[in-house]
Amino acid sequence: MSRRLKFMSFNVRSIQSGFLTLKEYVVDCAADVLGLSETWLTPDIDSSSVFINDFNVVRADRNSRGGGVAFYVRNGIAFKILHSNITAVLEELWISVKVNQRKYCLAIVYRPPSANVLDCFHQLTESLTNLSLDNDYAIVMGDFNINVLVNDGRSEMLNCFLESFDLSQLAHTYNFQ
Repeated sequence: MSRRLKFMSFNVRSIQSGFLTLKEYVVDCAADVLGLSETWLTPDIDSSSVFINDFNVVRADRNSRGGGVAFYVRNGIAFKILHSNITAVLEELWISVKVNQRKYCLAIVYRPPSANVLDCFHQLTESLTNLSLDNDYAIVMGDFNINVLVNDGRSEMLNCFLESFDLSQLAHTYNFQ
């Protein structure tokens, strides 16, 4: 039987502070892959403290407070870590997932508000160009800290980036209480 890949992403602004709510949501929503930005995890925090049954967690942590990105991938879904990079302009984690003989290149990214937008998109363009070649689909999730409702230079750069890779923006909000 064929299945669809279900994926989503959240900016969690500290995974540990709302972890129980996030965990309940993940179990209820039946997502296969969950990308998280601003995990606020550091290398000294063990993955067992953010364990969710039936999922593997893959992290790219900052060495200081804030930032960080991670993926939860449902057990039974074959995946491979392609790349992770934490810089001052972009925090990124890339994986490849295979479902129904199709390979998906998935990224979870975070651009800190103080980071240069142009430098961020240069780094992201380089990563996407190099990493998506052997995949059927590319999906970039995360938080660019760009208000797309305001027509300014930042939102124009985001739109140009999306157009150059034939990507579409999908955005919905959900607040965990």
